[in-house]
Amino acid sequence: MTGLALLCAATPGQAQSSDQSDRHSVDELSRQVANPIAHLISVPLQNNMDFGAGQKNSMQDTLNIQPVIPLELGNGWGVVTRVILPVMYHGSAYTGDEYRSGLGDTSLSLFFHGPLEQGKPMIGLGPIIRVPTATDDQLGNRRWGAGPTMIMVQQSPRWTLGLLASHVWSFGDSPGRPDFNATSVQPFVAHTFSGGFSLSATTETVYDWTTRQWTVPLNLQAAQIVKLGPLPVSLFFGPRVYLQRPKGGPDWGLRFGVQFLFPT
Repeated sequence: MTGLALLCAATPGQAQSSDQSDRHSVDELSRQVANPIAHLISVPLQNNMDFGAGQKNSMQDTLNIQPVIPLELGNGWGVVTRVILPVMYHGSAYTGDEYRSGLGDTSLSLFFHGPLEQGKPMIGLGPIIRVPTATDDQLGNRRWGAGPTMIMVQQSPRWTLGLLASHVWSFGDSPGRPDFNATSVQPFVAHTFSGGFSLSATTETVYDWTTRQWTVPLNLQAAQIVKLGPLPVSLFFGPRVYLQRPKGGPDWGLRFGVQFLFPT
């Protein structure tokens, strides 16, 4: 009876300790998700629905498949690889125009970084390569492109501040296809709460030097980490509004999706 009594007495404490450990693990995952160069393998499926494009106020939908894989190079150095493959649907925006669906152009970014020290700014630098995978002229530039990219992140226990920037030029001969020359600047801020919940905001500003046009969507997003069996995933959702857009571009939209997480 004494052994059974001791076992019963220990069980609630063990359960509480297990709950605290799970919460701390989920909270740490939430911080890593907010940091694009964290040592975390993830596969986000990010869906963007935009409304109000063109004369017909049509809908555009883009599903970004963007696996992120960090690799160790030794002595604390590493590289984070990020691929973005867009699967797109563009509704008929103008009279006589048909809807389009298919793949957009793929981008590959490599962020080389030194030893990551907690509490200190983290910086990653490298190239970005644009691959002409678009299946339709209206869904991508369909030209090779390349340029520099960088990311800078500062984290505290609850806050993440950062800046992601890149510039891409097209190269190579492609008769009938226009040059591509664009700068992208994405400042972001995120706050993580206990239990794996987070709120974030970012602008994904793009300036096209060829057409002299700005695109500035402001994204607000809520995310929650949950478990699908043993696999942690981050579910996210939020609105976006275009502060600046090209003529005929959408007015507003929604972003939602799931991010599969593979802690190392």
